[in-house]
Amino acid sequence: MKRNLQLHHVVSDITGVTGVRIIRAIVARERDLDVLASYRDVRCCASVETIKAALNGIDRPEHIFALSQSLDIYDFHQSKMLICDRQLESTLAASGADNEHGPSHLPRARTKAKQGQQALV
Repeated sequence: MKRNLQLHHVVSDITGVTGVRIIRAIVARERDLDVLASYRDVRCCASVETIKAALNGIDRPEHIFALSQSLDIYDFHQSKMLICDRQLESTLAASGADNEHGPSHLPRARTKAKQGQQALV
């Protein structure tokens, strides 16, 4: 019988509070289903029992390794996005200081007018 992690079927956002807490605990070698299910955020719609059922079978080393690699990649991307956000905030703050009207006076975005059907002549 093939068993593996099915958390994504019961948690709507695997990168949300519940998903990330549980994944980090699994990668840190936690295997007790009660402990893992206790990381469920109060806003999570899935019950503790449902989460435990989805986590049953997390004992295969190759799955833990793949999960660990995926978590490393996720963390890397999160750190890069944070750097980009900080750079963007800095750039916007600097452009607001250079412009006496501030960034709220940027030109309006151009939009294309909807073109109706034109009669062929």
